[in-house]
Amino acid sequence: MDERLVADQVNLRLPAKGLVVLTGERGSGKTALLRCLAGFDLRGQADVGGAITLEGRPAARDELRSVAAYVSEQAPPLSDSVRDNLVSGIADWRELGYAQCVAKVRRHLLRLGFARIAGAFESPLIAMPLFAQTQIAIARALLRDPRLLLVDGIADYVEDDELRQLVELLDREASCRAVLLATRHVHVAAAMGGTRFSIAEGRVIAAQPVRTREPTAQLTGTCDGR
Repeated sequence: MDERLVADQVNLRLPAKGLVVLTGERGSGKTALLRCLAGFDLRGQADVGGAITLEGRPAARDELRSVAAYVSEQAPPLSDSVRDNLVSGIADWRELGYAQCVAKVRRHLLRLGFARIAGAFESPLIAMPLFAQTQIAIARALLRDPRLLLVDGIADYVEDDELRQLVELLDREASCRAVLLATRHVHVAAAMGGTRFSIAEGRVIAAQPVRTREPTAQLTGTCDGR
């Protein structure tokens, strides 16, 4: 069994609503932390080395999975159509019926401002532009109406205009849920605003509120200086 320490002395308090940005180099522990919060990598209390609490009480893995939705740039591409990929993201889609789920997905996409995606329902997901795939992944996660949206690395490879759209989307969602975004890019963190934490070697090393956003086109660089 791999007993490598991936997070140590991490004390991270997330608001019920709002945007929090986690920055760090590759291998710093960002993904490991988000996967723990999503309930994916918990193998008992000893592996966590502490407690993950929800509203002041210890949270079990199944409970974390029920309240959190995880979106990752490492997720493998799916071969489903855009429509079927989104419909399968509805927890009770079999009970609701396919036609009702399709209608629900269309309304959901329009609410998010994804009219172009709604018009490409029959397209294979892997044939969609990369940023559209990112939007679809977020839309699928939000179909569950999670209390905590975990966004891991997907903002690191977008163009300036795409980043602006992503900022607007996550800012809107942060008004009704907690959003935690992990990135290694300083300019992404600055564009997002919110509260920023930095992590290195599995430890949170700095925390600061970011009250204003910087114009995305004027900022470059990553947390490790590249």
